[in-house]
Amino acid sequence: MAYYVSTTGHPVPTEELRQFLSKTLPGFLVPSLFCHIESVPRTVHGKVDTSALPDPLPKVSLPSEHNKHAASDIELELLDIWKEVLGVDRLDVQDSFFELGGDSLLGIRLLGRIRERWNIDLSMTSLFDHPTVAGAAAQIENILWARNSRSQHRVEGSDEQEEVEF
Repeated sequence: MAYYVSTTGHPVPTEELRQFLSKTLPGFLVPSLFCHIESVPRTVHGKVDTSALPDPLPKVSLPSEHNKHAASDIELELLDIWKEVLGVDRLDVQDSFFELGGDSLLGIRLLGRIRERWNIDLSMTSLFDHPTVAGAAAQIENILWARNSRSQHRVEGSDEQEEVEF
């Protein structure tokens, strides 16, 4: 979350702010949300008065609507989980977890819900690499497919069938 004052006095599109900051900051340091303010509130001593900063939610610039709907049952379930974890009503499979206000603490909670539902341990790195519902669903589908393949693949020619490890 970042507050900013523009030189024109008008809000700057979120994507422009992200592109500008990503030229000098590593991706994980680029804020996920931006709040335009008219001026920075100051204390009598000239320091930033954080208690006087406005509530960011009414002025937050959220990601654009992609209008892409869930293509699988896993995406549908993930949409519900993400909505609950992020506390949002509307969500698209291409919206970024971090652009919607997600942070590492909420990420841990999200990964815990995925573990509970599918018995899959995704890493925080995987969430940073694939921060959308569509990306997470693809990872989960691949893991479930690999699990299913392993459990169905047996060594032939013996009375007892053995699982083959890949």
